[in-house]
Order: sequence, then structure tokens, then C-alpha cells
Amino acid sequence: MKYLRFVVLLFVAVSGIASLNLSACTSLSVKTMNNRVWYAANFDYPDCEIRFVIHTLLNRKVFQTQFLQNGIWLTANMANTAGTFAPLQMQYPVQGGSGTPGTNQVYIDGFAAYAIYESNSLSEMIAALDTIELIQSPITTIHTMLCYENTGSAIFEKCDQGNAVTLPDTSWQILSNFEMCNFAGLPYNQISGIGANRYIAGYEYLLGNYSIFDFEKALGFLETTQQAAGSYKTLCSLVFDVENDDIFVCLERDFSKILRISVDSGFITSYRGWETPIYLPINESGLKVSEIMALVSANSQNNTTFNVQIQPNPFTEQVCITSSTDNQNETTITILNLDGMRVKTIYCRQEKYIWDGKDENGNAVNRGVYLAVISTKKTTVTKKLVKL
Repeated sequence: MKYLRFVVLLFVAVSGIASLNLSACTSLSVKTMNNRVWYAANFDYPDCEIRFVIHTLLNRKVFQTQFLQNGIWLTANMANTAGTFAPLQMQYPVQGGSGTPGTNQVYIDGFAAYAIYESNSLSEMIAALDTIELIQSPITTIHTMLCYENTGSAIFEKCDQGNAVTLPDTSWQILSNFEMCNFAGLPYNQISGIGANRYIAGYEYLLGNYSIFDFEKALGFLETTQQAAGSYKTLCSLVFDVENDDIFVCLERDFSKILRISVDSGFITSYRGWETPIYLPINESGLKVSEIMALVSANSQNNTTFNVQIQPNPFTEQVCITSSTDNQNETTITILNLDGMRVKTIYCRQEKYIWDGKDENGNAVNRGVYLAVISTKKTTVTKKLVKL
């Protein structure tokens, strides 16, 4: 763990905090029968602002879900483009923490940060426990599940006996809020403690759906383990498609509306169920959920005052984009693919523009779905295009 303390300090500097998680939550790592890896997580917490962050550090592109508490952004989970995922969740019963780590002591959140920013395998993290002691911060008691695409998952905790590692006994592993190490090897229906009801419900869901597990089943797991009542409601649900480095997001327990985050390109787009097309960049400063919803509201209002028509749509070779704009003002039309990559930028003053379906280099674009972002000085409208 040569760079462990260095990475922990960097992670604290990037996040602006020393303790990262104060939430309930349920997380999942599963390897399907066709060796496809999926991760999923529900973030359960009292109403608060949430933001998504993507940044590059130590040559790794990393995604974080963060939430605002008392003016400080705290991290709920992390993932990178190497296929590693690390949720941070509350662990009960609560333990006393240490204000300053001693020699060879590491906070659990820092340990998880090392896994995301530096480590390449689960075995490396397990071996590290021979030389370090996991400790809790004085603010909260947490545990983590470190998930690697190629080497599996394990839950890491600080228990009464010291460091504890719990390996899965099936093709999936679920992290809830009770001390997992105390129930290792026991039948799932003998689990007890805080979050046991979610654990059992999720386990039974997987028993019935593992053989056909896919993206839709991952969403089903999150619906099954969501919290719709009480003070710790599910505010955000994530499915991590490891194969494609995509993270799919549902907000406020509405699983009919899905956003897609491309970690590699750093953009969030509407994926399913949104009437208003969404295309926004995510960087190290973060994109707040409130900003996403503000854009949706603004686009909805703009659609009534700034009329944009696209015909034909779907199209095969060319498409006409018509906007009700003042001819004296320049209109910018930006064509994007669903990864957020710019395909073509058009500057015009006329109400009608014919796009020939070609990119900046004059090459015909592939069949698929594209976004047209039509902007003037006063307003912006996003429309979906489909090329057949």
C-alpha cells in the first residue's frame, strides 16, 4: 500500500471532507451467468441536495455520488472506468471513532478511496489488512463493499475483533447496514439487524431473477429494496453497466424516468421516460440534481415560447430544423450523439436549416439517436433526432 496515505489525503482534498458517508442505503454486486458484471445502489437519506461528480486523478476517471449535509459535500459511492465500485454505507451498531489515525491505521473511507484510485485487484486490498488497521472516524460508523470487475467483491468492516472481510457465497453480494461479518455463512433468512429487511427482500429477488439478470433486473432489485416511507427515503438509485462504463440514474423512486451518465465522456443524457431531452456535462465541480430539474423546467417553458420543429423525424439522409427565431439573431445548432460527443455545430440566421446528416468532416453519421441543441442569446431547446 505504498501510496495509501497519499491517496487518502488527495481524496480528502478533492472531496473537501474527512468523513464521507452518513446514509442508510442498499448496494449490490452481481456477476451473471454469462459473466456480465453489474453494480447497483440505492441512496437513502432525508431530503437533501445531490450532485454527480466526474474527475480524473492518478490517471483514473472517477465518478462520485455526493450529497450535501451541513454545508459539506459527502460521498455516498464511487466508481471508475476500470470497473471498480465502492459504496460507503452506515454500519450498525455505531462504534466510537478516532480523531487522528495512528501508525498503520486507515479510515474505511480512505481505504475505499485507495481501491478506486490506485488498486487493481481485490486480493491486493485483502492482503493490505495484514499490515494496516481499519478504523472509524469520530463522525460516523461506515463499512464498504469493494467490487472489481475481474476479481470479485468483498465487504470490509471494522468489527469488535478488528478488521473483517466478508466474501460472497453466491454469484452476488449485497451490502446493507448491519455488521455483515456477524452473519457470514448463515442462511439469508436468518439475518437480523438494521437493514435486514432490505437485505432479505433483495436476496429473495435475486433467487428468482438471477438466471435472467440484466439491466432491467438490476432496476427491479433497486425497486425491491427502495425505502418509500420513513425519514430515510430512497433519493437516488444507480445501475452501473461495467461493460460500457455507463451509470443509469433514477431520482426520487421514479423508475420510469432514467438518466444515463457516460463516465468516459463526462456527460449525462436522458435515456428513458423523459419528455424533455437532457444533455449536460459533468466535471469535478459536479452537477446538482436541482440543476438538472431546472433545465427540464426551463426546456418545458421554452417549448411553448420558442417553437422548434424537426421534419422528417426519423430521417434517412437529411432533416429540416425550423425555429421561430428573430432573423437578426444568430442561432447555434449543435448536434450531439448520446455519449455527449459533438458531431456538428451550425451557425445560422435563417429560420430553416437543412442538416445533411454529416459530421464536421463531411462523413455521414451512423444510424441512431442524436440530440439537437438549438440556442439563441435568450433561450436553449434540446430536441431528439433519429437517423434510420
